[in-house]
Amino acid sequence: MEAEMREARIVRMLNHPIVDGRYGPAAEITGTDGKLYHVQIIPCRSQTSIQITDPSDEIGGIQLPSEQGGSGLLDRVIEVKRTDYGWDTPAYRQICAELKLDPDYGRPVYRDADIDLVTDLEAHIIWGAVGDDGKVVDLVLDLLDLLRTDRPPEYYAYTRCFATIENWHFKRPKDVFATALNRIDREKIECSRCVPTSVDFLPSWEGGGFSSSIYLWGSAGNGSGGWDADAYGRLRGVAVLPANSDWPMETVIHHLTQQGVVFLSLAEARDYMNNEGAYWAFCCGGVWQCPPTLKPRKPSGTEKLLWKVKRPKTPLFDQHELCPNQHTLPKGGLV
Repeated sequence: MEAEMREARIVRMLNHPIVDGRYGPAAEITGTDGKLYHVQIIPCRSQTSIQITDPSDEIGGIQLPSEQGGSGLLDRVIEVKRTDYGWDTPAYRQICAELKLDPDYGRPVYRDADIDLVTDLEAHIIWGAVGDDGKVVDLVLDLLDLLRTDRPPEYYAYTRCFATIENWHFKRPKDVFATALNRIDREKIECSRCVPTSVDFLPSWEGGGFSSSIYLWGSAGNGSGGWDADAYGRLRGVAVLPANSDWPMETVIHHLTQQGVVFLSLAEARDYMNNEGAYWAFCCGGVWQCPPTLKPRKPSGTEKLLWKVKRPKTPLFDQHELCPNQHTLPKGGLV
């Protein structure tokens, strides 16, 4: 009976079925202590990672046998784990083959044109680095994730990279990192959280003015760049050009101008509110909303009487009537 049990254990050790593990496909291995372990490929960022887990533990934590003889398959996995291995390391690929695990499980996919750039970036990875070297490693891992074609780039990773490169202070050239940032396909960026922006609309033929909160990636039906045409496609009128010009705001301005919104600089907005904007605020019966520094000019008594019977010069409205989707200022300015 004991011999049969020993033979059965040997068979289990030689045959390593692939099962659904806690973190994906797993090879089952019986250790020298008779305990069942799962070996899995669990990539970390753009790098591969071969891990040993305990399927009977709630979180997969393990306590390996106190003695490794160096001959068992589990011991060889541990040996690989203790080395500086990568996707193409022979020992790593060999142990995966013996375990019937896909050594390329979760491996990043890059454009052919970016392969050399990826190699240059990976040369800056120093595992366990701290201080500025550690920050560079974080930057490299973000860039490598953003360059992948097997999944969309992530917005907040992009903004982190952009801020780091814009405010470069490391004692090494930033050329390779800036090149990588410029290679990222911004049109494919997605975000797990909505990104808030705000646009101030001035009194116009569309109403008395309002402040519009616009969220990129605010719903599942977002189009390019996180823009939700269903939610914001009806916005029209005259708006103040926002002071900040980051990428989310550029996206909002682009889409709003495409649907007919006229953006004015602060100086142009002041001129507008002293002329055409004052008339539209008057038409709203005094119920209007503007930023504090852009309140409409109060018309004189004579103007009020005239405006009740005749519309003054309204170049932006006239342009809107002729070309509803035109978003440039009319020739001759606003007066």
